[in-house]
Amino acid sequence: MKMRRWLSYVDKLNQTVGGAASYLILGSLVVILIEILMRKAFNASQTWSSEMSVFLFGAFFTLGGGYTLLKEGHVRMDVFFVKLSSRGRAIMDICTFVLFLAFVGVLIWKGWDIAIKSFQFAERSESAWRPLLWPTKILIPIGGFLLLLQGLANLGRNIVTLTEKGLSGEPGAGAASSAEKEIG
Repeated sequence: MKMRRWLSYVDKLNQTVGGAASYLILGSLVVILIEILMRKAFNASQTWSSEMSVFLFGAFFTLGGGYTLLKEGHVRMDVFFVKLSSRGRAIMDICTFVLFLAFVGVLIWKGWDIAIKSFQFAERSESAWRPLLWPTKILIPIGGFLLLLQGLANLGRNIVTLTEKGLSGEPGAGAASSAEKEIG
């Protein structure tokens, strides 16, 4: 029961953060539209707009990783994966978890180093706008942590698939089907 609650919490956390992050695309769109309007209508370019749209998209991309993993939106070799049974998929996911863990570990570790150094030195962009960079750089380890949590949740579901009926009570219920039932 504790595992089911934890899995549900991780799924809801990434669902919420991913949903909120999706609005950053609208923010980026507004910034770009303002730039276009100012440039075409008033012949006045904004120094901040290009960089702000990149920051917003970067935040969207970084914070949306856990959500994308929850929804199985990351690239994988479906040529082999779809032909496997749910137990075979669980085994494949468990075997590749080591690679996932290495990637996410480096992302969090190096992302944290980069963000801390940026904060310590009050690093600024070299553009005319000169915004502080640490607020965007701190999103790298935060996004990595959300990705790690979702990966651990999926690993838990895959282990359950191999050892029991699955969290949903159905034989062979893997990470995706359990995630959908937990959230929905």
